[in-house]
Amino acid sequence: MKIVDKAKKKYKTNKVVINFLLVTVLIGVIFGSILVLILNENDKMMIKDYIIDYSNSFNKKINFLNLFTNSLFSNLIYIFLIWIFGISIIGIPVSIFICFFKGFIIGFSLSSFIYTFKFKGLILGVLTNLPSILNLLIIVVLSIYSLKFSYVLIRILLKKVTINFKNIIKIYTLILLISIGYIFITSIVETFLPLLLKSLAII
Repeated sequence: MKIVDKAKKKYKTNKVVINFLLVTVLIGVIFGSILVLILNENDKMMIKDYIIDYSNSFNKKINFLNLFTNSLFSNLIYIFLIWIFGISIIGIPVSIFICFFKGFIIGFSLSSFIYTFKFKGLILGVLTNLPSILNLLIIVVLSIYSLKFSYVLIRILLKKVTINFKNIIKIYTLILLISIGYIFITSIVETFLPLLLKSLAII
């Protein structure tokens, strides 16, 4: 119950930022989903061929080490971009854009799977994008702290407010470390996801 109460308190304190980022992600998902529908037939066929090739690639021999390192480093890039730019005022548009972009990619991918495989595509799309969805959660959390950090900097620069900067940077660094650990776990999930899909006979 204490965890739930703390979560509720955190939400109330950061309600505006959290809702704004969630809406940004939702808009990204909607835009990504709609894009597949408005593409011309040639582009749709290219997407369909790509999705089929991608699904068939799960049945081939997989280099799990390469898959893990590629997943880990590509996801860490977003984490470090948000965190580093959050130390400056530039962090505000960067965090917002990354949340929108990740939502857009998920929406586009889900819509592409559904267009290619119909109902089966919905299941395959959700499972395939599960690591991306999990990564999006920590990106939103980190973006919340990034926006708050940037806001603190603006207050210090414009209003000359005295703030315990050392404590803030300590919390901000802790969130970074938690994010890195979280991404490490989701990268493992993404690495062995093809085995799960094959065992479920989805692909």
